[in-house]
Amino acid sequence: MFKKPNLLVQILIVAILGIAVGYFFPGISSHFGMLGDLFMNLIQMLVVPLVFPLIVLSVVEIGGGNQLGKV
Repeated sequence: MFKKPNLLVQILIVAILGIAVGYFFPGISSHFGMLGDLFMNLIQMLVVPLVFPLIVLSVVEIGGGNQLGKV
C-alpha cells in the first residue's frame, strides 16, 4: 500500500504548497489570518507553563546561593 513519508518530507511538501498558494492566490491570506493568530496564542499558552517550571527547577537544583552566584 501507500507508505507515509517521513516528517521532513511532509514539512517540505506543505511548505512548497503554502508558497505556491501564497504566490498564485495572494488575497487568500486574509482569510487565514485568524488561524495564524490562534496558533501563536496557543504556542504562547504552552511555552510559559513549560519554561517557568524549568527555570525554577534549575535554580532549586543548583543548590545554595554560593553556586547560584557563580552562574
